[in-house]
Amino acid sequence: DVIKIKEMVANGFPQCEVAKLFGIHNSKVSRIVNGKAWRHVNG
Repeated sequence: DVIKIKEMVANGFPQCEVAKLFGIHNSKVSRIVNGKAWRHVNG
């Protein structure tokens, strides 16, 4: 899911929409995209 989240945001999906789709908080999406969470997962 982390790779999919990174791909979706990179392709223009708003972080808030991605968060809703995955059932997580907006801040978690931000941390994933900015490499502050799940840094070890490449995508």
